[in-house]
Amino acid sequence: MSYVQQVEPEIVIRGVLDPGSPNFERILLHVTGPMTLSGLGITLALNSGGQFFPIFDNCFWFPNVSTERDTWVIVYSKRGSQEWTEFQGVPVLNLFWQRESTMFSRSAPNVVPMMFRVDGVASGDLL
Repeated sequence: MSYVQQVEPEIVIRGVLDPGSPNFERILLHVTGPMTLSGLGITLALNSGGQFFPIFDNCFWFPNVSTERDTWVIVYSKRGSQEWTEFQGVPVLNLFWQRESTMFSRSAPNVVPMMFRVDGVASGDLL
């Protein structure tokens, strides 16, 4: 018996749409409960049999934006400006990674988006 309660995450990666397609490649996320996106990030990772290994220097940080349940968040690889839209009455937050090129490919299906949360930080002084 486990003493750790299983909970549904507040935001879930549903997948990558149009991988490798310039101006269309995007990561689709679904918000399952009210939340603030600050502290979340996405990095590219190698999926090796269900173990994920981050790929150096490929990180997207979410802005400090509050969302409600059933909001869709779309992170485009391309350049652009944050904007709110609606699809069939459901709020959609469009975000942009500001990349010059696509990041995903059907010929490399083990390169995937990996979301993470930063709950605390420490900093140091210059010596």
